Amino acid sequence: MRPDMLRLIRAILQHSECYNFMEKALLIFLHVVRFSEDAIPPECWEMLSLLFQSVDSGVGVDFFVNIEEVLDNLVSGATLEFLTNGPIMEATFLACQKMLIGGVVCVPECKIAAAQMIEALFHQAKGCTAHPGLLDAHLPHFVDLLLQSLVHSDLQETLDPQLRIWIVAAMMDCFYYNPRLAFEALVRANAHEAFFRGFFYLFRGCIPELSPLAPFQAARGTKKVAKPRKVYPDATEAAEVVELLSILTRKVLILGLTSLMGFVGGYAGGGAPPDGEGLALAARVFLEQHLLKAVGLAQYCIFRNQGIYTKRCQVSERNLHDIRTGADPKKDDDVDVDDDDLLDLNAASDDDEDDEGGMDDFQAIDDNDEDDDDDDDDFGVSVDEGDDYESPIDEINEVQFFLQWLGHFLHQDVALRASVLPILKAENEYTNAEQTAQRYRQLCKELDAAMREDIQRRQRQAAG
Repeated sequence: MRPDMLRLIRAILQHSECYNFMEKALLIFLHVVRFSEDAIPPECWEMLSLLFQSVDSGVGVDFFVNIEEVLDNLVSGATLEFLTNGPIMEATFLACQKMLIGGVVCVPECKIAAAQMIEALFHQAKGCTAHPGLLDAHLPHFVDLLLQSLVHSDLQETLDPQLRIWIVAAMMDCFYYNPRLAFEALVRANAHEAFFRGFFYLFRGCIPELSPLAPFQAARGTKKVAKPRKVYPDATEAAEVVELLSILTRKVLILGLTSLMGFVGGYAGGGAPPDGEGLALAARVFLEQHLLKAVGLAQYCIFRNQGIYTKRCQVSERNLHDIRTGADPKKDDDVDVDDDDLLDLNAASDDDEDDEGGMDDFQAIDDNDEDDDDDDDDFGVSVDEGDDYESPIDEINEVQFFLQWLGHFLHQDVALRASVLPILKAENEYTNAEQTAQRYRQLCKELDAAMREDIQRRQRQAAG
């Protein structure tokens, strides 16, 4: 049956007049790739040229979300074959380039998919530890592309910050993959100062020292507060970015920032750099101007994710119990957690609630708006944009990754250490966050295994 399906897909991709069938064809293509047990069929690789041609011609632009899913599954299912194939990598780069800076007209999700494709490439390359450096030669080109996309007129004209968030997240993936190469590419383009200024401005709502949400957080508990969405546009924009961040994007920020801080920290204290004064100067400027903000942002992401992990662990434990005991989950659909508890789940201590410029604080002030509804009721259990995304970073405990850097950093330059110490959390808070992240990942694995076993058991029962 598979050969017939592939012939059908090829026929549709080869004829632009079959536009109305493109989405269905790409979904079939995705399933063929995803469910190829031994190896991805050669026919699938051969059809990649048709995919890339469709993007180049403009026909595939409106379907780039589906195209990205196919490419993502190919690079995750056959990492070496994909990343070491020069023509495929070149075509992938050109497709992302067209989507991000080619002036295409499409829904934002299709452009976001291009940034997500770059993310998938670097996640898989980083996870391929037996073959390090797979994307070293490509990384500078992707960094340049991401920089160009951030200043492109299409991005400047859009009011939705989600595309900007994903482009910046892809840049953080470049730092996570190889901080030296990514930083060198920024410095070579003379874009490092502008990029980091824009980066921390974008996420100012997550950093207590920069957050325009601070006045509203201080006003929590008062009976009546002016609605910030209508009176303070800067606070509204900052809060929107905070709200749009997901478990995945926050984790990517932690990994990227931590990798970057580890690299630039090597230039602390002066000394004669072996690799050029320009790179060393840029690293020291980052340490002086942005280190505190980087630590603050990483900590925000850590403890915000901890709150969501905590809630999800509760739900996962209940679901595991239901599966293993054969209980009916429909009898108890609602989780018995108070709204007040949900608001505090992102804090590791009572003080953290005010330290973190989270959307929960912002919504608590503006809770009379009709469009707020019951957002907090879904905190931690609502669908996250990274839930269907699997990559090697799933196995990385981001808190542990951060703590490894922090342990090394605290033995470095005394002045730098002193500048960061005031915002660091207590050791037990980090430990709790690390254990929660580890517990969440373990429960995800256990729940997945239990669901598979339950499906197999039901199939055996149905077969008699």
